[in-house]
Amino acid sequence: MRHGTQNILMLSTVYCACFAHTCRRQPQCSTTNATCQGVTRALGDLRSLMYIPSENAVLCAVPKAGCTTVRHIAYFLQEGGTQSKGEGIHAWWFGHKMNMQNMNINKRRQIMTNRSIRKVAVIRQPEDRFMSGVFDKGHKVLGRNIYQKIGCANANTWKNNTLSELCWSAGFKNVSNLQAAVFAKLPSANDHFKSQTEQCKFHSVAYDNIADIYDIGTFIDYIVSSASPNFEHTRSWLKAKYTSNHDLMHSSSAVHTKETTMQQEHCHKFYDIYHADTDVYECLVKGAGPSASTCVWAP
Repeated sequence: MRHGTQNILMLSTVYCACFAHTCRRQPQCSTTNATCQGVTRALGDLRSLMYIPSENAVLCAVPKAGCTTVRHIAYFLQEGGTQSKGEGIHAWWFGHKMNMQNMNINKRRQIMTNRSIRKVAVIRQPEDRFMSGVFDKGHKVLGRNIYQKIGCANANTWKNNTLSELCWSAGFKNVSNLQAAVFAKLPSANDHFKSQTEQCKFHSVAYDNIADIYDIGTFIDYIVSSASPNFEHTRSWLKAKYTSNHDLMHSSSAVHTKETTMQQEHCHKFYDIYHADTDVYECLVKGAGPSASTCVWAP
């Protein structure tokens, strides 16, 4: 089934059983010839989005989807170099004048409704993102006390506000019990567990490209505009720096080597919260529909 770039992707999904470590639903994709009418309702919190004028693009980078790497790439494109030591990449991202949250409402509307400005997002397979959050950001929803009770209270344990692997279990006997404890706290306003759809505003903004963080090279090829000076050199340099030592490879390996099978009751809870993320990832990114490079997700 072929999909034109001006089409709006309409998705309907049905629950399926849980297989192996992954809960899956079957996306059923169809299109309509309707055209995007732009942003039709208030966008709310836009701190996960940044406008990069040099690339004529708005970039969405969400926590637990390689946001540290993606924001470092944004820094290079925005500032023309690498970040100085001692300056936190996330503090830079949230404090920058081009972070969409820091703009006045008229400027936001002008940028977000301008179809000539590319809208680009980097997302992660939803279950992998969730389990990565459960393991090393569980304290964001469970609190620190439960970890301190098992001796996870020293500075090394909380390096970069991220749990060390020794503390991932949070004292629970198995991963299923840990999942249940986290699900009991969801939905959460914490960005590490908030859906990618909500943070990138997929239901309100027409995106030109939605990339898979595990294919960071393809994302770099897209975000670096061919209209930019020395764009080929820039693409090559960014790939050499960020694809060979990608910070998600370890997390992905850890997620898949742990006991990560979703129990049936957890599977339904997961989709109650993250069904839109699954629709976007499986239909636009992984080919159960149009590819991210040719499909526009629109309201």
